[in-house]
Amino acid sequence: MLARAPEADELAVVSDELAKHLARFKADPESAKQAITVGESKPKADLPPQELAAYTLVANMMLNLDETVTRN
Repeated sequence: MLARAPEADELAVVSDELAKHLARFKADPESAKQAITVGESKPKADLPPQELAAYTLVANMMLNLDETVTRN
């Protein structure tokens, strides 16, 4: 999925997850700020925290896929 175009069902999963995370963080902006301030790097001030947190969790999901971790 990472080195090829996603299948329709894969794209639907990613889109649904992004929508869920965006809704969650828009309802609770403080948790979005907490999610993006973990670690040493600081988020850019001009990025909306809710969107950055949602995309961060989607990226985390994709980086933990077997296709990402396993090399075949």
